[in-house]
Amino acid sequence: MALGGIDYKYDGVWRYQLLAGMELRTFRGFANRKEPVLQGTAIWTPTGLTTVTASALRTIADPTTEGSSGYTESRVQIRVDHEYLRNVLLDAESGFENAAYFLGGGASGYDLGGGITWLLNRDLRVSVHYQFTERSSSSFLIESMTAQTRTASRPYDQHLVLVQFAFGL
Repeated sequence: MALGGIDYKYDGVWRYQLLAGMELRTFRGFANRKEPVLQGTAIWTPTGLTTVTASALRTIADPTTEGSSGYTESRVQIRVDHEYLRNVLLDAESGFENAAYFLGGGASGYDLGGGITWLLNRDLRVSVHYQFTERSSSSFLIESMTAQTRTASRPYDQHLVLVQFAFGL
């Protein structure tokens, strides 16, 4: 992977980051892939208590199973972080992603989430985060070294709740 980019601060409340380049992946048993890659972020800090971050990413993703060739992943996301009280932090996020499999087909989905972090004291914090995800695929290709099979996939939803206790030393 070869990347180049900029990190630019504008007017104290805006910050832009951009990386662009090329990525080459070699696979055993499959054709090599060379794809343009991109990562861009815009950060807006309207107040000292709120930060809004928008990001976009395009990259080659690693294969999820042995014997497959991988896919090109594109993702956009927006996140809002807010310090509600000195010891209560809120966050919300939303994103969309698309995967284009090298041998055909693809998948797409979106997610929505939010959370709260309570800083109990200097050494202890409690966080609760909820995320909803919906994914669907179009003609997902299962491949192996000897055969290729196309299967249809139904959309699925996922609800995830994370409760975290963090202790500092």
